[in-house]
Amino acid sequence: VFSSSHARLSVIFPWGSAHQGSCHVISRLLKKMAFHQHVQKKPTRKTCMHSHCACLLQMRTTRKVSVWPVGLVGGRRYERPVVENGKVVGWYTGWRADRPFAIDMAGFAVSLQVILSHPKAVFKRRGSQPGMQESDFLKQITTVEELEPKANNCTKVLVWHTRTEKVNLANEPKYHLDTVSIEV
Repeated sequence: VFSSSHARLSVIFPWGSAHQGSCHVISRLLKKMAFHQHVQKKPTRKTCMHSHCACLLQMRTTRKVSVWPVGLVGGRRYERPVVENGKVVGWYTGWRADRPFAIDMAGFAVSLQVILSHPKAVFKRRGSQPGMQESDFLKQITTVEELEPKANNCTKVLVWHTRTEKVNLANEPKYHLDTVSIEV
């Protein structure tokens, strides 16, 4: 579905199909190709969405690259960018907080202008280490210092991973809890 102000493209593969494991990667690549082919004179935003529930109003204000917490991800109630004085300074995550962008795909939006101004930026289907696709992509188009924290400085969960199975919170910390209180 394409509109004059926002675009959304979803690709769904049947469960158990040959493409099921690469569904999100293929979806992301198709989205990027579709935006390049269907862009009009003044494109405004590109929003990455697939099987997530989201608050689009926060995403609409993205100037370049915006970020927010994601609920029910990585075996935790949520993961989020850590924000101080309106800037991202780290990551509250259950896995490899040392990644350049320790963020889930559902935790950011990129303006279409940024995508178009970086025509060689791609999601790597092969060549990325597990869990590094987001970092590998974002390193091509922005820096951590340039990220735009949304959702009340990343203290509100507006996006969740949704599934039809019991939630696995195996990575929920017992110690080193988050410094802010977040309702999930």
